[in-house]
Amino acid sequence: MGLDIYAGTLTRYYSHNWKTVVQQWAEENGYSFNRITPDGEPADNEEELSPTDVQATVENWRDQILAAISQPGQLPCTPWPEDNEKPYYTDKPDWDAFGAMLLVAACRTYEEPVPPTVEKDWIFGEHPLVARLASDEERVWSLFRGTTWWLPLADSFLFQGPLPTDDTAALIATLGGLRKELAKLNQLAWQADEDTILGWADTEGYPIDGTIDADGQYSKGRLLHDRVPRQGVSFGNLQRRQSSSIYPAEHICLSQGSLLLELDITSPHTGHPLRAPQCGKMSSTIRESCNVHLQARLWERGKAIFSLQSDHAAYEFVPNHGT
Repeated sequence: MGLDIYAGTLTRYYSHNWKTVVQQWAEENGYSFNRITPDGEPADNEEELSPTDVQATVENWRDQILAAISQPGQLPCTPWPEDNEKPYYTDKPDWDAFGAMLLVAACRTYEEPVPPTVEKDWIFGEHPLVARLASDEERVWSLFRGTTWWLPLADSFLFQGPLPTDDTAALIATLGGLRKELAKLNQLAWQADEDTILGWADTEGYPIDGTIDADGQYSKGRLLHDRVPRQGVSFGNLQRRQSSSIYPAEHICLSQGSLLLELDITSPHTGHPLRAPQCGKMSSTIRESCNVHLQARLWERGKAIFSLQSDHAAYEFVPNHGT
């Protein structure tokens, strides 16, 4: 099964109101695209709830999860907003690249040499260093524990719980924890700034781009894999490309007394680059944009005061210095 990344509301996800990058590419280039279930059946045959019913189900699940993880004597976690319209982000890296990212984290953690290549279709979970870090009780990484869900919460924790659609237990973590893990990985491996990391999505990856088969079939993961040299693929390219794909959007929390202001900014590090002074020279870069999506929420003792959003908010980002 391919690896797809989705970042957005669960209501939109479960309402199927989003498209993978493969689906977007197919529609833009005049090819048909059919979704199938893991059982091989057309996904369009599935019985679907209305977006309103989906949102109610997701919000009920959300509230139960937040109540279960709340700590005695502390304010409850702030519920994240759900709807069927907020922007989403998706990408399609692959498992070889994901495994390469885990391996570099394990090698750096245990001060072992990083291999120059990895084999095509390698089973990364069986690598001794990856398996070691996955079972290390003193170093718990959600990325190594089989986590597939990261909730938009600032606190860092990992737990097992049911999903909104059924009672199947899954490992669930938080974006606050994921951000710390990615920052740790960057510290161990590259010490790169955010602009550099985000740029890897365009400069790193497999050495040869895929093409369309004669029958018009398109599968990005397969096309890339089929053209990887048998002796292996560049390890550095893959793990950097994967890290860029899952680099999170900006989440900012400001508190004063009983007030809490939350800001969620989508695509914050795009925008127009401008030269800026640093140490007496115009050697730094800031980015300004008047076209980012901003969600702002103000809370007082857990009670919502307002929730506002705009698709054309003004934003200035200063790398390594905040906003």
